[in-house]
Amino acid sequence: MKLPTLFIVLLSTYRGSGAAGSYPRAHNVTWTSTNFKTLLSWEPNPSTDYSYTVEFSVAGGNRQRNHYCIRSNATVCDLSVSLTELNSCYTADVLSEPTLGTASDDTEFPHTTSPRFCPCQDSRFLIFAT
Repeated sequence: MKLPTLFIVLLSTYRGSGAAGSYPRAHNVTWTSTNFKTLLSWEPNPSTDYSYTVEFSVAGGNRQRNHYCIRSNATVCDLSVSLTELNSCYTADVLSEPTLGTASDDTEFPHTTSPRFCPCQDSRFLIFAT
């Protein structure tokens, strides 16, 4: 009888220490872009036990990461410099992951995929009169 009890305690300890299901998914993922200054934003603000990582890709391309948007406590990622193919379309995934310095045996974390974003079509342009 002691072995099953020990197993249940160990299992509940493992699942409570960063299992993928314990991190909330990002929601309300939106792109805003003015004159090609392009920001990806989402909710909610993370607590102290998880952070966000943004992965983005051009349609049909490999996923990439912006150095400033890896395991961050921010809910916005500036992808202006990263989106180099302005006539292409992109999507991004916002992953909920453990904070920096926190170990996890998980290989997949909850993520939310953004709507498609096409810089030339979706960026607002402001004209400044001189």
